[in-house]
Amino acid sequence: MMAHFPCAFDSCNGAPLPSREMCVSFTGHRPSSLPWGSDESDARCVELKSKLRSVADECFSKGFRYFLSGMAAGVDIYAAEAVLALKEKYPNIGLICVYPYMPVGNMRTGRIEHSAARVMALGERFDNYCMMRRNRFLVEHSSRIICVSSGRSSGGTAATMRMAMQEGLELTVIGV
Repeated sequence: MMAHFPCAFDSCNGAPLPSREMCVSFTGHRPSSLPWGSDESDARCVELKSKLRSVADECFSKGFRYFLSGMAAGVDIYAAEAVLALKEKYPNIGLICVYPYMPVGNMRTGRIEHSAARVMALGERFDNYCMMRRNRFLVEHSSRIICVSSGRSSGGTAATMRMAMQEGLELTVIGV
């Protein structure tokens, strides 16, 4: 059963989300848990970004039209940018930004939000459970999850992968 997720902010004023069958979500690590840290010029990071674009392209070709990103630094942002990079090829591809709480924002996330189909914040401010609620939202509103994982069994990425498996979602795992 889906949980009810009241939003603190929704750029679509609460209009229904696309059907779960048309949606893919991303989960992955923040820079501090990636082998290259914040160095996006590292060849491994460049390769990951290319894989994210390829997997999103493959998903689009299979009928998925909307991609949900939790908008955290690291993999979530790389994934959002990968989806937006496909907009020239697929003008009807949609990115849905799902923040756990009202974002502070910066130039990079502002550019992403400007090109997104929808921007949502599930809460007003940070609390101890906001990330878990956001991850639950991603799982409950998708039929496939693209996971970028180092293989750790703890943390938000691992918990989201477990939730997705419990829900019977298709998982694509990209190792780092």
